[in-house]
Amino acid sequence: MEICAFLNFAGNCRDAISYYADIFGVEMPEIATYGDFPEENTDYSDVADYVAYAELNIKGNRMCFSDVVEKPVIGNNITLAIMSNDSAEIKDLYEKLKPESVLLMELSETSWSQGFAMLTDKFGISWQLNLCCMPIQ
Repeated sequence: MEICAFLNFAGNCRDAISYYADIFGVEMPEIATYGDFPEENTDYSDVADYVAYAELNIKGNRMCFSDVVEKPVIGNNITLAIMSNDSAEIKDLYEKLKPESVLLMELSETSWSQGFAMLTDKFGISWQLNLCCMPIQ
């Protein structure tokens, strides 16, 4: 069994996919649009260019993406957490995510981690970066 993050957007999914592909250093995926899947009883002509499905493979973890026809409500009920033993990796992700994000907690030592940060990116996605076992260099 696999549990993966599935992120919904309101028409700006391609931008988000490109942003995360760049952040994580992975290739842009194939993107299926609503126009690729015409439904007999549903008219998607207004959203034919919206992303119906795409996924990024980030170090063996699948992250799925879609635009939704109804505007999603951005909330605080989910956070994507990156757990790593590699201080350079955490620091690099922090520096890449930091611009255009709301910084909730700078990358710093806590009682549970030698490097922890929280931020909300320009798409409203909340992130926690957690250095599991090593000091920040």
